[in-house]
Amino acid sequence: MSNHHDHGGDHHHHADTMGVHGMLVFGDDRIYLSHLPMFSMPEHCFQVLLQVSLDPTAQATYRASLHTANGAFHTFKPKPFPITELDPQADSERNSMAGTLVQGHFERGGTPIVKNTTVQVGRVQYFRALDPQAEHDRQRPLTYLCFGSPTQLWLAHEITARPDFDQVLPVQLTVTTADSPGTPRALDVGDGRVSLLQIDGRRDNPEERLRDHERAVGTLILMPGTRGHREVKVNLETGAALYFEADELR
Repeated sequence: MSNHHDHGGDHHHHADTMGVHGMLVFGDDRIYLSHLPMFSMPEHCFQVLLQVSLDPTAQATYRASLHTANGAFHTFKPKPFPITELDPQADSERNSMAGTLVQGHFERGGTPIVKNTTVQVGRVQYFRALDPQAEHDRQRPLTYLCFGSPTQLWLAHEITARPDFDQVLPVQLTVTTADSPGTPRALDVGDGRVSLLQIDGRRDNPEERLRDHERAVGTLILMPGTRGHREVKVNLETGAALYFEADELR
């Protein structure tokens, strides 16, 4: 169920992380939730990515809304729960969340489109506890988490320490093979795993983040933190960003 897990040097009890943990909802063939972190509230100091499934009614409504939202994103407002229950190493691992699906931001005037629905957690793609006392290294390379399916890849900015930023956007990756040096081919990160993508010549700050419909070059680190990890030089082209937030991560 889990792909990447990191306590970030901190330990939390379930009771300490109880709250309404709002999530960005995105994807079509595969649907994902991304927790909306806040450094100002300890119970929200977590970066979490989930692959989920919706019930048939919610899925149909969500997909219809994708085509009528005019660029608006979607969020999920779950009923209060301890977010550490999503930790793959938790004693009582959570596999579902009940709540409301919202077109727009659930705290900023969004419109509920499905109430009292239950989201099933299929895979914890990434779970990291963030340290609100740590200081952000603005000289580190601009780094994104890269994940998705062969038909749709996504980038989520890797959040480390304040001040930082949250960003989610679609991406296409190509790599030029040695046997066909002039012919780029699409790159699949494979098996639902999270890879790391470091952008050449960029530092990790909001001013140097990837922009909509931008072309850049980077290094994709496949299976990071394992003996089988490898690095691949890639060309990338972004789509329009679904979400960007810096104020909550100052």
